[in-house]
Amino acid sequence: MQILLTLDKINEVYFRLSFNDFSELRKIHEHFKVMVDGAKFSPRYQAGIWDGKISPIDLRTQTVPIGLWKQILEYCQANDIKYKFLNMDPLELFKDDFFSHAFIDKYTETQIEESLPFCLRDNQKLAVYYAMQYKKCILLLATGFGKSIVIFELIRLLYATSRADRIMLVVPNINLVNQMRSNFIDDYFWEECDDKCYLLSGETKPKDKIEISKNEINKPILITTWQSIIRKPEPWFKQWDALIIDETHGVTNSGTSLQNISKKCTEARYKIGLTGTLSESEIDQQTVIGYVGPIAYVVKSKELIKEGVLSKIQIYNYVIRYDEETSLKGLSKDYHAEIELVESIPERMTIISDIIKQVDGEENFLVLAKHVKHMKEIEEYLKTNLDPKYTVKRIDGTIKGSIREDIRIEMSEAKNFILVASFATASTGINIPKLHNVIFAASYKGKIKILQAVGRALRLHKTKDGAKLYDIVDDFSEKQKTGRRIHKNHSYKHYEKRKVFYDIEGFPYEEIDIQL
Repeated sequence: MQILLTLDKINEVYFRLSFNDFSELRKIHEHFKVMVDGAKFSPRYQAGIWDGKISPIDLRTQTVPIGLWKQILEYCQANDIKYKFLNMDPLELFKDDFFSHAFIDKYTETQIEESLPFCLRDNQKLAVYYAMQYKKCILLLATGFGKSIVIFELIRLLYATSRADRIMLVVPNINLVNQMRSNFIDDYFWEECDDKCYLLSGETKPKDKIEISKNEINKPILITTWQSIIRKPEPWFKQWDALIIDETHGVTNSGTSLQNISKKCTEARYKIGLTGTLSESEIDQQTVIGYVGPIAYVVKSKELIKEGVLSKIQIYNYVIRYDEETSLKGLSKDYHAEIELVESIPERMTIISDIIKQVDGEENFLVLAKHVKHMKEIEEYLKTNLDPKYTVKRIDGTIKGSIREDIRIEMSEAKNFILVASFATASTGINIPKLHNVIFAASYKGKIKILQAVGRALRLHKTKDGAKLYDIVDDFSEKQKTGRRIHKNHSYKHYEKRKVFYDIEGFPYEEIDIQL
């Protein structure tokens, strides 16, 4: 018997899968199973009653996230399964030929005549083209690509062509709500921005859960943080025809907030996600593709550096070796205790200040750390021990969004400016072209945050020939006489992970050994 799969579109989030042989549903369910991060720590996994995997295909409802359509069809082709779509044209569902290359070229040329003071690059036009063609997709665009101009063009196109009357742009933090508006008005000269765009930022209070109508947002375009809308009731999300998610890697298996927002937008014909990189986790990749769409276009940093769109970068890895007593202390501790030890070593501060002092000229610095206490200590040390010509300021989660934006603008025009910040607040969405140097003052291993942090320095500026990253590494490792490390501490293992990222992205680096 020829196996037949019927795909029935329930809404803009899910398909229902119907096989003429029910056993095939179990097979496809098993095929799409992936390992859950941290599953090995689950008592159910350890007891042998769960294999640690989950599938995006729900056997009870027979549904699958619509963004996985490409993988579903590939599975059918590989297994000689015929498929058909119920009550819909698959070409209309997955493709919009109205937005041809010629149309995008003509539209962007018209934009230049009307308002834009510059031409879009060919790869920026391609990003717009793929997003409009495929409706539900992910654009993997390296930091510094110019995502905001792509978002701007997508919003204008969707609204101007009546493809979407209600458009929601979700950004990761308060900074970016204000920064996006600033880009639209100051950089792209969109005079109607304030008439068309409603800005929403800050956490939604519990009382906002009740009786929220469509009229609450009285403009066709909403620019918001996810925190501001996460508690809205499900009916509120049905008003949106298009959902654009900046830093869409946050739609993960564990990051339920952005995932839930995408799930609730059941009427959004367009779902477009933009990010520089996706998580290495297989389950997270499956989740973001499922609830946004397949990857449609990829541009990496090394391509943009080669084209001269981004600045060249040189990484200097300062590997600190400590005395035997300190090394033994560090090697014997768990991760959190090791970080506490590292942050308590006063001599380590001198390395940060020495890096700044050795740089000639009037360059700006971004010093990244993890904990507020450590950031405050770095800020105070630099203010006390550096020449008064340096301006030292700090941003973290406790600093209001409007103040962060003021600091960003100040730094964009300043000389000898040092910004001490957390990876969380400064690695995402802080646009400071006049940034010459980045210092990693704390250990970090997350791919997304690391590459975003490097990307802060890659933007071109007339005052720099290239960017520099100083990666401070704490090495408590036990070595053999040959120099080979046999027991490595947590921070050093994180450093090895970062080097893999640098290699993949083509960022050149060199090691500098320092003995404290």
